[in-house]
Amino acid sequence: MIENKAYGSKEIRNAIANKGAQAIIPKKINAIDTTNVGFDSFLYKIRHLAENLFAKLKNFRSLATRYEKSKLNYSSLIFISCSNLWSKY
Repeated sequence: MIENKAYGSKEIRNAIANKGAQAIIPKKINAIDTTNVGFDSFLYKIRHLAENLFAKLKNFRSLATRYEKSKLNYSSLIFISCSNLWSKY
């Protein structure tokens, strides 16, 4: 699981480990335990990019409020919105 620094407590990390998953959570600056076993900075950067994409997609009102009720129309609207964002770059 890839989470924010806010979810970096020992209890949450142990709960993730008990479920058999790997916790990819950066350590806080004021953390007592200085080891961060299993942290992959590349995966964390990819997570940040995905979150930025969702934040930009929320600017499209029809996506955020889900005017399109059918699955096909809504997925088409997502593709159009992503292509619109991509064309600006």
